[in-house]
Amino acid sequence: RQINQLLNWHWQLKTQAGEPELISGWRGELMAGRLKSLLNDYPR
Repeated sequence: RQINQLLNWHWQLKTQAGEPELISGWRGELMAGRLKSLLNDYPR
């Protein structure tokens, strides 16, 4: 579910109220930078 949220957010497939769980809150503090860097390799 969290990976799907992240990919939908990145590819703007569905509108969301905020950022996906993987890059918000305590998870975001740990992983947001690395995940966003990884997603930069995938075109929108």
